[in-house]
Amino acid sequence: MTVEPTLGRAAGLHVWREYDEAFKAACPDARFVLRSAIQAGERIAVEGSLRGTFANPLRTPQRELQPTGHSFDVWYAHFLDFRDGRVVEHHIYYDQVAFGVQLGIIP
Repeated sequence: MTVEPTLGRAAGLHVWREYDEAFKAACPDARFVLRSAIQAGERIAVEGSLRGTFANPLRTPQRELQPTGHSFDVWYAHFLDFRDGRVVEHHIYYDQVAFGVQLGIIP
C-alpha cells in the first residue's frame, strides 16, 4: 500500500502505477535526486528532491491540470516497509503548497 498526499491510500500496485505514469507523462524530464537513505531492520527512509518541468497535462484523481512550463525542485521523504523482500507499505511526504507554487497552479 502507498500513502501519498494527493493520491491518498493506494491499496494496489496498479493504482500507484497509473498515478506515477500520469505524472511521468506530465513531467517527462522529472528525476529524483537522492540526498540520503537510512535502513533500520525492515524499514528504509529516503530523503531527496524531485526535479523537472510541468510540460504536459496532468491527470489527478480530482481533475486534469494544464501545463504551465514551470520548473520544480521539491524536497520529499519516502518511508518503505519491507516483508520477505517486498514493499508492504510506502509513505511519501512533501510540501504540497510549495510544490503547487513551483508548478504554477497555486499563486
